[in-house]
Amino acid sequence: MQFNCVLIGIALGGFFIVLNHRSVIYALLAVVMGAVLSMAADSFYEMTGFPMLAWPFNLVTLFFLYLLGSGFIDERKSRLHPVPLHLVISPEKSLKWHKQIGGWSEMQKTELSLPFYGTWYVIQGNHGSKTHWGLSAYSWDFLVLDEQRKSHRGSGQKNDDYYSFGLPVLAPNAGVVLKVVNNISDNIPTKANRKQNWGNYVIIDHWNGEFSEISHFKHGSITVAAGETVAKGQILGQCGNSGLSYEAHIHYQLQKGDSVGTETIPTKFSRYIKQTNGTEVMVKAGVPRESDLVRNEE
Repeated sequence: MQFNCVLIGIALGGFFIVLNHRSVIYALLAVVMGAVLSMAADSFYEMTGFPMLAWPFNLVTLFFLYLLGSGFIDERKSRLHPVPLHLVISPEKSLKWHKQIGGWSEMQKTELSLPFYGTWYVIQGNHGSKTHWGLSAYSWDFLVLDEQRKSHRGSGQKNDDYYSFGLPVLAPNAGVVLKVVNNISDNIPTKANRKQNWGNYVIIDHWNGEFSEISHFKHGSITVAAGETVAKGQILGQCGNSGLSYEAHIHYQLQKGDSVGTETIPTKFSRYIKQTNGTEVMVKAGVPRESDLVRNEE
C-alpha cells in the first residue's frame, strides 16, 4: 500500500503537474484514494491470492490526470498546471518550464486577423466541449455555411461537397514559418483520423514568443515552407479535412510554444465583422463565440 501511495504523490506532486501548494493538496487527495484502493486490494489478495502490484497507482494517477486534462477542472482557476508529456523529465524540469512560460506577459502581443476570406461560422470556440479544453482551451474551429445553415451541398459524402473544402487559408499576421506537415490524406467525411490528430498544419513564429498553429489543411495544398517569411493575409494553403476532423474546417490557435499541442493563449481577433440577427457589428477586438458568423473588416 505504501509503495502505491508514494508513487501517486510523486507523480501528481511534481512530475505530471507543476509543483505548488495546490498540486500538493491535489496529490494528497489522490493519495487518500490510492490508500483506500490499496486496502481493498489487500483484502482481495487475502481472499484470492491475486497480487496487488501497482494497479492502484496506475488507476488513481490516470484518473486524476484525466480530471484535469478533460477540462472538468479549470486549470486557470485551480492553478493546477499539467506538464506536456514530452517535457516530463523531473519535478525540477517541470517547475523550470512553468516559470519560463509564466514569466511571459498574459497580454496577447500579436494582433490577429481571421485566417480566411468571406464569412465563416464558429462551429467550436474556446473551452469547446469536443476538443477545446486543457492546453487547447483557447482555440477555434471555423467552417462555411449556406443560407440553410448547412455545411455541404448534396449528400455530403465527398469532401468536394463541403463549402469550406479547398478555400484559401490565410496567415493571421506576419511571421516566419517554423513547421509544415503537408502529406496527410484527407478523410472521408464523418471519418476522422485519430492517429494524426493535427492533420496537415502550419506553425508560424510571430517573433514575440507567440506562435500561430493552423490545422486540417487539404492534402498537398500548403504553399509555404519552413523558413519562409509570410505576410499578414498571405495564402498558406487550402482548407481541408485531414487529421481529427469529420468535415472540412479550419482549426486555429495562438500558442506559447513552437510545437503542436502546446499551451494556448487567451486570444482576441482585431477588426472583424460579426453577424447578429441579420445585422452586422464591427468588433475592434474580440473573441468569436460558438455559433457566431464572422468575417474580416476588409
